Amino acid sequence: AAIAAGFLFGVALCAGGSAAYAQTAISPLKAARALKPPVPALSKGGEFEGYDFWEEYDDLLKSAWQEFGPLRAELYSFDPAFERRYLHSALRGAAARARGEGDESEARGLFEELLPGVFKSDRLFTADFLEDLQLELQHIEDSGIPRRRPNGMNRYGVILDQVGLEAAIEGLAEAYFRPLAAML
Repeated sequence: AAIAAGFLFGVALCAGGSAAYAQTAISPLKAARALKPPVPALSKGGEFEGYDFWEEYDDLLKSAWQEFGPLRAELYSFDPAFERRYLHSALRGAAARARGEGDESEARGLFEELLPGVFKSDRLFTADFLEDLQLELQHIEDSGIPRRRPNGMNRYGVILDQVGLEAAIEGLAEAYFRPLAAML
């Protein structure tokens, strides 16, 4: 919890499940790294595990991610440069034709239907995207900042919009994935 704009935060010092707060003038990154997050134990409903902890420290964690900063800043905003660097040319071309001419056949051709309603494609992202995202995920893993797990089956994942990638995710969803899902 911020006390002043000068990065005064309450740091949780957890012992035996109870939290004592020490007021300190350390950076959000250092304060977040000092937190003791809940230990994942559930396989069902795990995404709700430690809900109170994640709610209490949400602002601190957001500030810590901002201070930590990205390794690959270009992954964090959806713009024409992102599209050129990270979206496969076949996807960009098919989307342009579907938007401009109303012809979705090329976009449909990007996908293979494995089972009814289950599709796959290897022509959505570039090799640069896959490499940069893997590097960024390792950077996030190495940050020392507690990460909330996405679901009960995934103890080591990361919720991308909680580490600053929400602009890129929302841009992709709005420009490409929602229209593609509606088409398929």
